[in-house]
Amino acid sequence: MRKALEAIVFWVITYPSGVGLALIFKSLEYFGVIKIHGRKNFPDRTGKNILCSNHPTLIDQFYLIPLFGATYLTSPLKLRPWTVADASNFFQKWYMYPWRQVMISVDRNNRRSGLWVLEKMTEIIISGGNVINFLEGGRTKTNPSGNFQYSRHFRRLRGNLKLGPARAVIAGNGQIVPCWIEHKMLVLFTLPKFIRQMFPKRRARIRIPTRTWIAIGKPITPIDGESAISLTNRIAIAILDLADTVP
Repeated sequence: MRKALEAIVFWVITYPSGVGLALIFKSLEYFGVIKIHGRKNFPDRTGKNILCSNHPTLIDQFYLIPLFGATYLTSPLKLRPWTVADASNFFQKWYMYPWRQVMISVDRNNRRSGLWVLEKMTEIIISGGNVINFLEGGRTKTNPSGNFQYSRHFRRLRGNLKLGPARAVIAGNGQIVPCWIEHKMLVLFTLPKFIRQMFPKRRARIRIPTRTWIAIGKPITPIDGESAISLTNRIAIAILDLADTVP
């Protein structure tokens, strides 16, 4: 019964919304709101890919998922892009139920959750699927350690990066697609003081992206016998090199 319900939800809500998101993305790209550098590097209609990106905002995945638009349109079950998503921000929200079938939930407060995410990513890569993963394990600016690594033009990544994507492609004979995403944000308005006092964790300023740049690098495959640490370092270098190609 549960599988039947999930199938109905997928074909009625999840799949159509994914196609709709891809169409909106293409429209914004046509009008210059979204600019993509290195589009030819993206492996369309193939599997065994983990798209690894920096993570400046909460909405980044909604810009990266449509990169798989052509793949998702033709092979929505096998090649759909799974997104590693924070449990509290996305997976546990009741209104995200239709999209749980394309999410890998990670609980930042549970160390065992990371092992489950690694197992799930590896399983997906071995089966020929695709994954979107933010190598930093959270948004760049919320880095609890305060340790960063920088590009030549001082764009930054967290210093302590997750080894999961590297381990998954090594185990599953896959490849990493490095990516950098950058937004130009506009402040719509500032919340009144009494609201900020009522909800101290909420941001004081409400912002939206007015322009987004996405840079895609050439896929990176593991070298025979390469460790996850070595591969992760190569991925980080590639992502930071891409950072300097956008305005």
